[in-house]
Amino acid sequence: MANNRGVSVLNFWPLISSISIAAILFFSLFSLFAAHPRYSDVASSGYNLQVIGDGLIRRSLLALRTDPLKPRVDQIKKQADDHRNLVLAYASYARKLKLENSKMLRIFAELSRNYTDLLRNPTYQGLFESDSLSIDESMLRQFEKEVKERIKPTRQVIAEAKESFDNQLKIQKLKDTIFGLNEQLTKAKKQGAFSSLIAAKSIPKSIHCLSMRLMEERIERAEKY
Repeated sequence: MANNRGVSVLNFWPLISSISIAAILFFSLFSLFAAHPRYSDVASSGYNLQVIGDGLIRRSLLALRTDPLKPRVDQIKKQADDHRNLVLAYASYARKLKLENSKMLRIFAELSRNYTDLLRNPTYQGLFESDSLSIDESMLRQFEKEVKERIKPTRQVIAEAKESFDNQLKIQKLKDTIFGLNEQLTKAKKQGAFSSLIAAKSIPKSIHCLSMRLMEERIERAEKY
């Protein structure tokens, strides 16, 4: 019976030795990890990770957390961009209005000069004399024709120029310009949010498990650490 018990102990001795070695290895690794800061904490802070073992090993990790001031910077930048676009819209409208007014002034001056030349034409001076007893009908028809030829473009120019002199139309045009800019800004904002969503979804899942991968590497290559 004693011999059988001795044989049983000898049979289980390799298993007992393996368990003892595994326990010693486990406590050794545990004490090694406890001596260094956790990789998950260091990695989540967004700073460079430096591991010093038998050899100097440096690993640069990507920042997984943005700076808390980043949203404020984005907000201030957006405000500056919005006001810049608004100022550019006003500047563009003012420049266009100035050019239109200069062109309009030349057109009005030319039309006025045409009427002056027509009224001072010696050919038609006999029609304007108050003591004229007889009026040449053919000359009157010619004068009427020339006047109508000048009236048609004059009315067209005045109709086009009314927008520049009507304050209500100016205000409405500015409102339309601002509305168009707001639409562009809203569209750009939606596109930016959509791009950010796509970028967030395209991040590999392995990055989220960075601390696990580092720990696995350290366990597999314990001799380097």
